[in-house]
Amino acid sequence: MKILKILVHVASIFLLSALASVSVADDERRGVELGLGYSYSDFNADDLLDSGDGWVGQLGYRFNNTWSAELMRTDVSHNASSVSGLDADVNHTMVNALYHFNGGGQLEPYVSLGAGRYDIESLEENAFNLGAGLKYYFNDRFLIRPDIRFNNIQGDVDESFFDANLIFSFTFGGPSKQAKPKKTKALADSDADGVADSADQCPTSPASSKVNAVGCSLDSDGDGVVDHLDTCPETKFGLSVDGKGCAVVLEEPVSIKLNVLFDNNSDLVKETYYPEIQKVADFLMQYKGTSAVIEGHTDTRGSATYNKDLSQRRADSVAKVLVEVMNISSNRVSAIGYGEELPLVEAASTEEEHQANRRVIAEISAELEKQ
Repeated sequence: MKILKILVHVASIFLLSALASVSVADDERRGVELGLGYSYSDFNADDLLDSGDGWVGQLGYRFNNTWSAELMRTDVSHNASSVSGLDADVNHTMVNALYHFNGGGQLEPYVSLGAGRYDIESLEENAFNLGAGLKYYFNDRFLIRPDIRFNNIQGDVDESFFDANLIFSFTFGGPSKQAKPKKTKALADSDADGVADSADQCPTSPASSKVNAVGCSLDSDGDGVVDHLDTCPETKFGLSVDGKGCAVVLEEPVSIKLNVLFDNNSDLVKETYYPEIQKVADFLMQYKGTSAVIEGHTDTRGSATYNKDLSQRRADSVAKVLVEVMNISSNRVSAIGYGEELPLVEAASTEEEHQANRRVIAEISAELEKQ
């Protein structure tokens, strides 16, 4: 009985150690293992039974890379020994704890310790076993495991014998092993903006600034001043801004002479002259709060009344192009015809002097903000 007490003590320590290590990491091998295979038992021919073979079945659970527990059942037919002269079927049911070496590898040696019941014909006895074996994984799910076990039966039948098993197993219920990603060497990023130096087109960007895919500071409102320097981050697109990203206010009136020519006695603006008028539209869009007065002027030929009316119609036509074609708000554009009242050349006598007096001018001003 001394060996029984020793085995009970060792089994207790073995099983408690297994339960204490149940905590697992996500990449560890765990899950249910179900197996079926061949079993061979070798009794001494001079004792109760001779050798025999049969089948073995196994159902276990792998807690982690190190520990697993299983229920094992064998059913073996033995030939009669020279002592007993009887054939016998022997089956036993054991609960085993397994400790794995090289856990998680393709080839895992292991040792086992278990206890259970042996049934020799109608006789049932307690038994313990010590074993060692190998698990070879074909892939994440299928494996083969040969092992050998020393068995000790305690009771009316006091026998010790060896058996060997070859089991084919299938695992399920646990995570599939995945190839670990290869470690990549960290790329240099001198300005710590998140873009590697090899792809960084702005290698001195401040670390606190937001950058685009090529490492250059963002300009969210598109005003030409990067965000980390922009104190007016929502400036309307197209406005002229200062170095801080704020809209520039026009402080003095600006006069833009338009090279727009009309046919004789006509107020029709030809599309040929749209680029001239576009200069006024662009200027208005660059400065907030600005408005334009389109001034029409004629030469002194013809009646003053007619010339006044003609210059007004021509100024109105230019203003209409600004509003309807170039999308300038109508409340920012007005027109006035001066006729021959404000000539550039007094007492014009040549064609060149008359042409100089026939002109269209955009006078642009802004309402200055009060300080």
